Amino acid sequence: MPGPRLPEYLSHPGQGRQEGSHRWGRTDRTIRLDTGEVYRYSFDMPPVLGTNLLLGFLSAFIGVGGGFLRTPLLVYAFGFPVLVATATSIFAMTIYTTAGVLAHTFLGNIAYAMSAAVALGAVVGGQLGARLSRRLSGVWVMRMLALVFMALGLQLLFKPI
Repeated sequence: MPGPRLPEYLSHPGQGRQEGSHRWGRTDRTIRLDTGEVYRYSFDMPPVLGTNLLLGFLSAFIGVGGGFLRTPLLVYAFGFPVLVATATSIFAMTIYTTAGVLAHTFLGNIAYAMSAAVALGAVVGGQLGARLSRRLSGVWVMRMLALVFMALGLQLLFKPI
């Protein structure tokens, strides 16, 4: 009797298969979107996992999100499609921001009116960003991310914290 089937839009043809000692942890993925787009990519799990653990540590240590580093690393160092790298970064952010919100709520450090405004902006911006990213190629998404980094860097140069 076969095991449970994955949804049609998501399959993992080579996950967990070892093809020799030099390929331990190699994962092949295929993602099929409702739009008909298909993304195929493969990566070695140990370095990707190690990189994400390091970014998580740095995020907690210096108090910034690791997404600004995670997305370009997943794309350029590990060959992830931009759409997948962005979604992975957002998923990771969801985990640690939820933990941070719960901790600060417990400690009474939440300004609820400001938090509601930020949450509303995040929801609206997230929807607009998702729609915009469907119309742009991955190259343009990465260019826009680079421009944001450059603007932030210039701001730090001319107006230090």
